[in-house]
Amino acid sequence: MTAVFGVGQAFGAGNDNVDGTPTVGNIGRNVLTVGGFNDVGTVTSTDDVVLGISSRGPTPGGRKKPDLTAPAGAVIAPSAAWNSPPSNPDFTAMTGTSFAAPHVAGAMTLLEGAGIADAKAQRAILINSARDWNGASTGLEDWVPPQAGWQPEVGWGELDLATALAHRSDYQLGSVAEGEAAYYSATVPGGAKGTLAYELRGFFVGFPNPGTQTFAYTQSNLDLHQYLGDGQEVMPPAPAPHGGGPDAIDPNDTVEQVRAPLGPSQEVIYKVEAASTVEGASAEPFALAASGSLDRLEPAVVNPVNLTALPSGPVPCGSDVTISASFENGSADLAAENARGAIDLPPGLTLVGGDQEQEVSGGDLDPNQTSEQHSWTVDVESDGGKGVGISGIGGALGTDFERSSQIEIAADCVPPGTTIDSGPRGTTNSVSPAFGFSGTGGPESFECSLDGAGYAPCESPADYPGLPEGEHTFSVRALDAAGNADPSPADRAFTVDRSVDGGSVRVASSEIARSGRRVGTLRVALAEPGMAAVVPRGFVRGRVIDLATRQLRFGRPGADEMPLRVGRSDRRRVRRAENRGGRVVIRVSSTFEDEAGNEVRGEPLRFAAR
Repeated sequence: MTAVFGVGQAFGAGNDNVDGTPTVGNIGRNVLTVGGFNDVGTVTSTDDVVLGISSRGPTPGGRKKPDLTAPAGAVIAPSAAWNSPPSNPDFTAMTGTSFAAPHVAGAMTLLEGAGIADAKAQRAILINSARDWNGASTGLEDWVPPQAGWQPEVGWGELDLATALAHRSDYQLGSVAEGEAAYYSATVPGGAKGTLAYELRGFFVGFPNPGTQTFAYTQSNLDLHQYLGDGQEVMPPAPAPHGGGPDAIDPNDTVEQVRAPLGPSQEVIYKVEAASTVEGASAEPFALAASGSLDRLEPAVVNPVNLTALPSGPVPCGSDVTISASFENGSADLAAENARGAIDLPPGLTLVGGDQEQEVSGGDLDPNQTSEQHSWTVDVESDGGKGVGISGIGGALGTDFERSSQIEIAADCVPPGTTIDSGPRGTTNSVSPAFGFSGTGGPESFECSLDGAGYAPCESPADYPGLPEGEHTFSVRALDAAGNADPSPADRAFTVDRSVDGGSVRVASSEIARSGRRVGTLRVALAEPGMAAVVPRGFVRGRVIDLATRQLRFGRPGADEMPLRVGRSDRRRVRRAENRGGRVVIRVSSTFEDEAGNEVRGEPLRFAAR
């Protein structure tokens, strides 16, 4: 069996047929395996005969090989013994699939010359343009021409280079992601074929130094579907009774084929669907060939747009947040069927309003249409940032796409702390008490309360002019951006005192001591803690005598006695006045001050000591 290489690869199927059972030797997925036929020396195809020795398919694993059949009977080719004596011809007639494969390799080379460099495209074009077998039934098992679909003796049909070159522009290269699909439209004659080709990918596990490492394969499964303009699917032919899978949805092959209904030309839509995981790549590349110009259609994808969260910004635990979104079908070609939107919540959020999945626009979102707004209400349960996923789901012709966007909810469940930094403690005589305060944990604002009144917004320092005398309590709490309030507000009790209560001086005794040391006793009283400053002045016959000034401190309400002591230098004068029956005139002034610093003058006192 000979291999002949063009841009792609073409291999002979082998010459091992005996009784029609599968013997095909070349089983490679990514190459063209070529069977042989005998054209019996005529141009017409109706008398062609499948080469008796050409190996039949399918492979032992059920793969549909061969791919094509080409002339292999009595093919005129250069003689390998052209220079061997005594005398051999330069050319000789040779038979076998080794002489069919070069026909296909040459066709690949011509496509390369026409600008088609992709091997997948070459495979798709040559298979799609192949002539359905209409030759002799000789050697065919369980079927008679004309051919419809893959057959084990001739593959997808006879190589037809003229048709391949005529339709060399009728192909598209594309790729499809896991679980998704690509769409194309074409106007084709009745019975026309559409062919999909993709590849098995392989790599050495130890690349770039494989050594003896295992050669690993990845295999995606792409399916080809065909629809009429009304969306009705055209089912592919049934599998051949002698092996191989369905022509269009066979997971075992890298070639899929559909056929348009017989009749006049009509528009069809081809859908290339990734019916499996796409191993080793984000998307599976492919080539699609048709019998008419292919136009790529934009898939109908339901995209979530206009995402909002209300309230926006940080929110506290226990809050409800409303998530809203609308959904857009950006395709100008296809309507989105079974359109719906769904919400995906992370831990710490619970759905409390709205169905998790909601139908969008009655389930059908027309091309270039944006839906109405859809809403979900979630309850915030834990602290931290939360990414809420909104998915749009829907597609066309039985394949759903899913597209997601995310919106963030900033959950702040830790309240700030509050500290009073300045302001009166205990008793104050301030006419406008003021308090300075600050917060920890990211305070955004503050609220203050005085004497148990409701909390109201305030700024530091907060002052309270004109407070009445008496006991008061100032409280302040910090609030963060999420609205969390300090659950333990800072407070400070204080008393406003702007007057002195009950200060008095009276005479307790007006008797002059014989020694002249005292000229009586005063009783000083104060109805609250504080201090009394008593300044007495004495006069004897108009002359001033020295009397000691005193400051009395009261730790609590009460009274104390203050002897009026005469200075040493003036005692003789006091005794003389007493001996002569005179008197000492005393005038007393006083000042009272409480602990708050309030001060008041006492009533002047005048009396005579005898």
